[in-house]
Amino acid sequence: MYRRRLSYLTEWLSNARRKPLIVRGARQVGKSTLVRDFAVAAKLTLHEVNLEKHKELKSVLASNNAEKIFREFQIVIGRGNIDTPGALLFIDEIQAIPEALEALRYITEGAPGLPIIAAGSLLEFSLSDHEYSMPVGRVEYMFMGPLVFEEFLIAAGETVLFDYLKNFRMSDGVFSAVAHDRLLDYYRLFLLIGGMPEAADVYLSTKDLTAMRKVQGSIVTTYRDDFAKYAKGAELLRLQKMLDHVSVSIGEKIKYSNVDPDAKSTDIKRALFLLHKAQVVELAYHASGGAAPLRAQSKFNIFKPYYLDCGLISYMHGDISLKLTSPRLIDGKLAEQFIAQHLLALGDPMTRPELYYWLREAKQSNAEVDFLIALRGDIFPVEVKSGTAGVLKSLHQFMASKDSRLAIRFSQNIPDLSEVTYRLTNRSDHRSDSGTFKLLSLPFYMVGQLERVVGEVLA
Repeated sequence: MYRRRLSYLTEWLSNARRKPLIVRGARQVGKSTLVRDFAVAAKLTLHEVNLEKHKELKSVLASNNAEKIFREFQIVIGRGNIDTPGALLFIDEIQAIPEALEALRYITEGAPGLPIIAAGSLLEFSLSDHEYSMPVGRVEYMFMGPLVFEEFLIAAGETVLFDYLKNFRMSDGVFSAVAHDRLLDYYRLFLLIGGMPEAADVYLSTKDLTAMRKVQGSIVTTYRDDFAKYAKGAELLRLQKMLDHVSVSIGEKIKYSNVDPDAKSTDIKRALFLLHKAQVVELAYHASGGAAPLRAQSKFNIFKPYYLDCGLISYMHGDISLKLTSPRLIDGKLAEQFIAQHLLALGDPMTRPELYYWLREAKQSNAEVDFLIALRGDIFPVEVKSGTAGVLKSLHQFMASKDSRLAIRFSQNIPDLSEVTYRLTNRSDHRSDSGTFKLLSLPFYMVGQLERVVGEVLA
């Protein structure tokens, strides 16, 4: 299954000053498969050690003795010398033995020319019980999430649709109605299946939605089982309650009392941030939207949650009808979740991506814009409308307060660029404010082309 991260691994391999690469992401997003596929594509001899299966290596990894570590790895792998030209060392499930993270420094010093990739899930859970931290400055990171919509299209064999999508320009005129309808169908299918590779593969190879749902159920169960490895008793229960709560409160500010009225808010907040660190839950932080970078003017105590994947949300909502036309599958929450996980995928793979949104709380005129994004040194508001129409009052408030030149709306409509005139009246002094801005309306399935299209519009 094609993954865009393959091109990043190719760049990493060709860098003469590369460091060991740690692939980070939630369990079952395809990290291990990506590395194996990369070894095949790059014609490398893959030497793989899974630390969950070889926990007896704990003491030798803790020794930080490169010679001993290589000797034990070679015994486990059973192929002789692993430090040879054209080889790749892959340490999988590295979180099972956290000492291995610190040992990466010594492994590299013992074999400076050997490409080394490690992968792990729930690293922060594991490290919370240890006194040392990540080997900052001695390793590189690549963050990875579920399949994105365009990868799903390619896996479905829809290369013609994909090529049309990536080559369409706003200056081309009207978007093909046939392509639009087919892409919307795939969008609705993606809401149901999501981007977890195994679930997508099962459906695309069998067209069996029931079998696909079983895979999703297994993934959710695996997450719960993983939490039990790193949390016990009341903390484990809070993690599970928070996971369930997020699935039904997508894009809403969390009230800790609604998660568990009998628990302390500090304990509930800790559960939320552990899920966030594990990349099972993502948080969108309130930002003023005045200028880039967004992080510099954000309030990290004000946030709203999103889940890892829309398909898992669909499963956890308990939609057993499995009908693609079901209103539940195209409601606002799933549409917003879809955009959230795809905005995250637009970021630099070397740093953990973040989400931001805009909020103005006032007695008589609250306003909220779903997302803020930084592109080409500027800030743009993003609104998500699940239907074909929707009121943009909050967007008008933002554009008036920031004097922005372009706003973005995702909906089921075909691509369109229009000029919007707004007129806002202040209730306290009856003063009005008016102006115009460009509104770039894109269908949901074009979120992967967002940066390119914005660049075209602003050129």
